[in-house]
Amino acid sequence: MSGQLPGFKLAPGAVELLNYLKRQAILFTIATSSEIGNLRFYYEHLDLAKWFDFDIVAYDDGSMPSKPAPDIYLRAARKLQLEPADCTVIEDSRAGIQSAHNAGIGKIIAIGPREKQAELSALPGVNETITDFYELLTMDSLLPYSP
Repeated sequence: MSGQLPGFKLAPGAVELLNYLKRQAILFTIATSSEIGNLRFYYEHLDLAKWFDFDIVAYDDGSMPSKPAPDIYLRAARKLQLEPADCTVIEDSRAGIQSAHNAGIGKIIAIGPREKQAELSALPGVNETITDFYELLTMDSLLPYSP
């Protein structure tokens, strides 16, 4: 049973995107710099078990450097049994975008407010920018990445 807190929810369009990915049997996971305690909190309060197998989530277990080092995305790709170049990352932070780029991720989609779109799209490795997950669902180049 979900322990969801009132007013505590995923970003706009995230539920629809996650449901779409699951229906289409597209592999996906979380790659986060959060440590296990934070991850468990979000897992419980956002009911993430609906979409994410906890065993393939890549999180900070204290054994790797933080973003912008590539380690978290390399670990996530390994857990999905994919090459980084065959992965798509949706990222909202400069350090995360740099991390994905450093990992050799094939497609990087930056997510952020409209007023930040030019700044985000200028970052190395960014292929596309979106303002919310609804926008991603309407893109012709939806996941997975195909070189």
